[in-house]
Amino acid sequence: MSRVPFTVNVEEYVCTELSRMRTMRDTHDYSGLLASIERVQQHVNRMETALYANESLKNVCKNNVNDKKVTDKKFRAIMKDGLKE
Repeated sequence: MSRVPFTVNVEEYVCTELSRMRTMRDTHDYSGLLASIERVQQHVNRMETALYANESLKNVCKNNVNDKKVTDKKFRAIMKDGLKE
C-alpha cells in the first residue's frame, strides 16, 4: 500500500475534517478519504497526548512531587499510578 500524502493544519479542527468526509460521502468522491482519515488520526492523537500530559500535571501537583525529598523511585511510582487512574 502506498503512502498517502497529507498535511495537518493546526488551525483546523477535527469537526472540519469530519465535515469534509461527509461532503465526500454526499458527492461520492472518495479520492481524499485516506488523507482525511490520517488527518483525523493525527488530531485525535494530539488531543490524547494533551489529555495524558494534563493528567500527569494534575498528578504532580496533587502529590507534591516537586518536594526535594521525593526519591526518583517514588516519583516514578506516583506517575505510574496516576496514569492508571
